[in-house]
Amino acid sequence: MIKQLQKILLVVILIPISNYAKEYFVTTSMELTSAISLSKPGDVIVMKNGTWTNITINFQNNGTAGSPITLKAETTGLVTF
Repeated sequence: MIKQLQKILLVVILIPISNYAKEYFVTTSMELTSAISLSKPGDVIVMKNGTWTNITINFQNNGTAGSPITLKAETTGLVTF
């Protein structure tokens, strides 16, 4: 009985953890592509400061009105394409 309660408690504790948004810090176009494909509503993708050349950004995942997928610069104004 105690082991069953422990298992139930573990599941109840872990379920909310899996629902938290993730933050992906990307430094290359390959990392960016991977982060985009893995992203879920509420996730944030942060692009490393610098100039990104010859890059195509193609989102095929969807956020929601309340939990968008956000793509942002590491520091506002310090990421250029």
